[in-house]
Amino acid sequence: MSTIAVDNARPSAGGTSYSLTSGVAKAWVIYNQITPTIDDDLNVSSVTDNSTGFYTVNFSTSFSDTNYCGAGSADLEPGGFTAAAVIGVDGTKSTGSVQMATDNVSDQRQDRRNNIQWFGDLA
Repeated sequence: MSTIAVDNARPSAGGTSYSLTSGVAKAWVIYNQITPTIDDDLNVSSVTDNSTGFYTVNFSTSFSDTNYCGAGSADLEPGGFTAAAVIGVDGTKSTGSVQMATDNVSDQRQDRRNNIQWFGDLA
């Protein structure tokens, strides 16, 4: 079996080449702060549980700058659908780590199972 490894491609009729890795998540984590454990990840070396609903995600390979962006979701409250969760950067954002918070709609910090991904250029 053979493997083809490329970083850039272009249409067969010519035109502009594009990066095959542009637009894909460079890091992601499923972090259960209730237990607290990392259920699965890519490019995440560890997660530090700072306090209720507040945690620091440490990347295995740093981003090239702090202009990376993230998106995420959190599981609903156990046993009910009473509040949506909001995940966001809260505190320090560096190339090697980011401090995150999970709040409910009443702006109260809560431990949840969080699903977060980050996009940007790696160092």
